[in-house]
Amino acid sequence: MPNLYHPDRFPVIKTFESADPSVSGRLQVLHDVATRFAQAGGSIYDLNDLSDSAADLADITITDLGITDPAFYVHVGKEGGTRVGRSDLDFVDGIYFVRQPYHGREGYFLTVVTATERKGAQTPEDAARIACGWIDAELTVDDGLIDLGLWGDPAIVDAPNRFDIECLVGRALTKVRRLMPEVSMSSAPAIN
Repeated sequence: MPNLYHPDRFPVIKTFESADPSVSGRLQVLHDVATRFAQAGGSIYDLNDLSDSAADLADITITDLGITDPAFYVHVGKEGGTRVGRSDLDFVDGIYFVRQPYHGREGYFLTVVTATERKGAQTPEDAARIACGWIDAELTVDDGLIDLGLWGDPAIVDAPNRFDIECLVGRALTKVRRLMPEVSMSSAPAIN
């Protein structure tokens, strides 16, 4: 089944509707993130292998990493090995990062998107299986996730392997940093 969350396939998401307000809300967030990603000319990093990107997230900030892209999508796919909950069929497909201030502080709004290999047509609930967070550029990635946490679909935020999902964020950021050119944080525009 093709992944409907990849940036190239986002128009499909607009076709989903749900009577469940929480599902509809997550679908709207996903649509908004995709729109902001496209407006920023977001970069896509296909990083199926994050094995060499281990980092001590207790000591690294986004500013330390030097990440400045206004928007980017890190695709890890099933090969990235981060499943959602106990199912071998549901996995984290990627993470959107959109530079966005919050309460006067610089940082990135992130959206974890999932994919499934379950048979049958994709449902609105499948499309809305996302979790969001915000990471302060001056706090460590670890502290940034603790400060506001992840919110969204209970399948992710209540998953027994939520820690693995949160660690994926830091591993993805450290790997992406190796692929980005040198630019200062102050020269990169925020997306409003």
